[in-house]
Amino acid sequence: MAARIFREKGFTATTTQDLGDALGILKGSIYYYIDTKDDLLYAIIEEAHDRGRQALEVAQADEGPVLDRLRRMIQFNISSAIAHQDKTAVFNTEFRFLSEARQRRVIALRDQYEYFLRELLEQGKREGVVCPDLDVRIASNGMLSMVSAVASWYRPRGRSAEHAVVANITEMAVSSIQCGQDHVHTTASREEPGASGKTAD
Repeated sequence: MAARIFREKGFTATTTQDLGDALGILKGSIYYYIDTKDDLLYAIIEEAHDRGRQALEVAQADEGPVLDRLRRMIQFNISSAIAHQDKTAVFNTEFRFLSEARQRRVIALRDQYEYFLRELLEQGKREGVVCPDLDVRIASNGMLSMVSAVASWYRPRGRSAEHAVVANITEMAVSSIQCGQDHVHTTASREEPGASGKTAD
């Protein structure tokens, strides 16, 4: 309930009165359960953080072809974001309001997750199933952004709609790291514009 209020109004705009009204208790009673509003935000983000840890452990233990592992990893994360939409959205948008020490703890896990994804993409490049021209840092950030954004725009319309969202975003993400049929791999394709020294006529 508190996550929904934080998502709708934003952390800074949410008052203890708002929280009390949503929970059906006097605003003063909230402090029986928490010390500060900041602690409540951290509890919500910590729960999302724990799900992220679980997702990483599942992905690390998975086996099989790289693209299949990527698909399962993305599907797991999208499904989790939908199942816990309010808390995931709060994690995405209100994280910056945590104290610096608490932010560092969350960022440490995020860095582990990104590193694992980059390693998986590098493995795919070595095996020839991921585009060799791919910058894995850019690609991993793009894929994770695509997945996490689902919590911000998804609107529940039944299981069939959820399945379509999971399936479509998964395929878009995986397709984005593969080369198109007509793609030509050349050194020039990785150069910055104008790097060849030639000028336009």
